[in-house]
Amino acid sequence: HTRGLVTLAAMDVGICTRQLQRLCPGPRFSDLTAVICSEFVKLVASCAMIVAESGTNGLAQSLRHMLCEEQRSTALMGIPGVIYAAQNYLYFLGGSNLSVTMYQVAKQTAIPATAVISVVCLGKHVDAGRWIALLVLTAGVAIVTLHGDTVVSGNLTVGLSCVLVASVCSAFASVFTEAMIKSERCSREIFRKPAK
Repeated sequence: HTRGLVTLAAMDVGICTRQLQRLCPGPRFSDLTAVICSEFVKLVASCAMIVAESGTNGLAQSLRHMLCEEQRSTALMGIPGVIYAAQNYLYFLGGSNLSVTMYQVAKQTAIPATAVISVVCLGKHVDAGRWIALLVLTAGVAIVTLHGDTVVSGNLTVGLSCVLVASVCSAFASVFTEAMIKSERCSREIFRKPAK
């Protein structure tokens, strides 16, 4: 339970900081600073989970394994990490230019983007019912956009563009991660559990 709570807390740092920025008066902090701090919190939480499970020797073994023995696999898994960091920055920019409702609805475009990229890159089959559901979701985004959310806090075009690009980044990173995990060699190298 503790690991899940720590992971959830680390993942929600970005959402909390963005809402804090909106609610608290005073000088705004940099979106980039917030993203870097969020990524740092995730790094610390990950290391803490490894230490809790395997001790400091397990952390040292994991780092040695990733950085000295399996550089290729580590670098490949770093690609989605960098994409997710860029995505978080774009979400911050988008969120600062959109209302909360518009932001949340536009962010859902990651779902059809993931489906399209999965079909194109992984050759997955998506049945007609799922495509219809994805089209309905996309239509919902369009309806909210067309009828206007009157509480836009910045530039609508910039906000929507950032969120849509971030959604495509998220979709690509998810599909890339899935492909790497399914790749037998990469999966074996990355997810090898260190000896206690």
